Amino acid sequence: MMPTKEQEIKALKQIKSILAGLGGDPNNSYLLMAFEGCVEDAEDNIENDFGNSWKNRAESAEKRIQELEEKVKATETKMESAKLKIEELEHKTISPEDARKIQSIIIRDGQAQADIMAEQREIVLATCKNPESEEFKKAAEKYTVAKKRNEATHQMHELLETKL
Repeated sequence: MMPTKEQEIKALKQIKSILAGLGGDPNNSYLLMAFEGCVEDAEDNIENDFGNSWKNRAESAEKRIQELEEKVKATETKMESAKLKIEELEHKTISPEDARKIQSIIIRDGQAQADIMAEQREIVLATCKNPESEEFKKAAEKYTVAKKRNEATHQMHELLETKL
């Protein structure tokens, strides 16, 4: 049988009286320390039909701590994985200094291809009256190859420009 509110109020008064007899400092009494906050919870529970207790709060807090510890472990695992991925990507990444060196090589190659194009253009113009000649065909072919390579070097140069 469940006690009435009046019975609980009477029991709580007796408990308060016993605790008051132990002094007022929870640091000087094991019981006062153990009951710290419990009397107030009991009063709220009786008055408002609540079911609060420090034990439930502690169990709830322990459960929440365990959940958070699991999240921390999962986050640490993700962070370690991300660090490994970053290291992997750093090894695959070209330093700005190396990119500038590559860019310089590309610029020189582009200029060399432009020079070849100019030379071959002169030969094509000089031999254009005889387009069936071997000299014309070779010059036209060399010009075409140099032009494609020159265009590729310009594209690579522009790509590196956007990355630096």
